[in-house]
Amino acid sequence: MFKILVDCFKIAKNRRQVIIVTHNPNLAVVCDSDQIVRASMDKSGSNEITYTSGPIEDKDVVGMIVDILEGTQPAFNSRAITYEDLFIE
Repeated sequence: MFKILVDCFKIAKNRRQVIIVTHNPNLAVVCDSDQIVRASMDKSGSNEITYTSGPIEDKDVVGMIVDILEGTQPAFNSRAITYEDLFIE
């Protein structure tokens, strides 16, 4: 199912803008997202919501993704290699 979903996003991305809202950072990585937006809420009292964004090639954005992924940086590297091999067109 995941492969079908990723393939659909990659095909659609060639023709139009695709906006995905997800709790799964894997989709952002394997779909080769052009722009990542992360929302976070300060739960210590103010409930202020902040947004951080940038391209997946940006090292700060990669750091942001790695902080959310289980397995951290090695998992990010593994996903990039594994999914690149699976989804080469």
